[in-house]
Amino acid sequence: MFVQTQPGRCFLGRIPRGEDLLASINRFCQQQDIQLATVQMIGAVECACIGWYDPRIQAYTEPVLLEGGLEILSCHGTVSIMDNRPQAHLHLAVSGADCLVRGGHLHPGTLVYNVEFHLQEQWGATLVRGESATLRAPVWFPEPISA
Repeated sequence: MFVQTQPGRCFLGRIPRGEDLLASINRFCQQQDIQLATVQMIGAVECACIGWYDPRIQAYTEPVLLEGGLEILSCHGTVSIMDNRPQAHLHLAVSGADCLVRGGHLHPGTLVYNVEFHLQEQWGATLVRGESATLRAPVWFPEPISA
């Protein structure tokens, strides 16, 4: 499944210290009426809340909270419609003073120290994320949706 899109508006911004990273991006997308986009971020967080989807049990694991100042090595993902509003689906890789890399699916509870973002809106399609009947995970349509 794929759709062809065209670049729309491009945003560069900074998220203030203390903000929840995921909530801040979601709020920005709602304020700007962004329905579909790609996102990249760099910077640092005071703590990171990450998890992963375990395909063996078809469920997300309990999120892990990493504390202490952490450098964002990579944070990227997409924005699409879920539950009738724009929501970001982001993956985050961070490293601390030990220089070990940890990463996973970004969850609420990741607090910003200083984050810069690049958000590229996409026009020409609307993708809706919903629960897959076969994978038991949120995916883009036209995957069959469970009841």
